[in-house]
Amino acid sequence: MKSSGFYITKRCHGCRICYSKCPQKCIDLSVKPLVIQQENCLHCGNCMSVCPFGAVEKR
Repeated sequence: MKSSGFYITKRCHGCRICYSKCPQKCIDLSVKPLVIQQENCLHCGNCMSVCPFGAVEKR
C-alpha cells in the first residue's frame, strides 16, 4: 500500500504546471506521468489545485 500524499495519475499530460507551483520542486520531470517525490513533498496541494487535467489525486 502506498503512503498518503499527492500522486500524479495517468491523466498527466506532462505540461509541468504542477512543477512550476511546487515550492519544493519535488516533482520528477524525467518520466511521464510525472512523479511526486514523497520524501520531499510538503503536502501543500498546490500541484492538485493547478492541474488543468485533474491528474493529481490526494490519497
